[in-house]
Amino acid sequence: MIFQEALEYLNLPANPSEQLTQKRYLELKKDYQNAINNAPSDHFRDLYQENLDKIKEAYMLLMDQQEANHESDSEIQQSIQQVQQIVDTFLEGQSEGDINPEARAKIKNFIDQISSFQDNLRKESPKK
Repeated sequence: MIFQEALEYLNLPANPSEQLTQKRYLELKKDYQNAINNAPSDHFRDLYQENLDKIKEAYMLLMDQQEANHESDSEIQQSIQQVQQIVDTFLEGQSEGDINPEARAKIKNFIDQISSFQDNLRKESPKK
């Protein structure tokens, strides 16, 4: 099963939060367990069980992917912080005249871009 199929099985949007993914999974799980318990025949019970198994597989795939994304975002944020510390250390003790104005402006712009990127990561990170 691929990521897109998992989204379709759980009827989820392209970038669902962990909370939405779990909510949808629990709703479908409850529905299918009810269907299994009230199936009119063994044939239908087996079909419902197959669907429930696919829903469980989809849920696990999505949760694993969301966890990997969360870990990746954390690593990116750590790297950004390290770059900011390096730049801050470099600029510390430098007087206005030590770095030409164009280079200083580029460094400031770079720091601003890093800060903006970091803010966006924080906004986009799914909440657990």
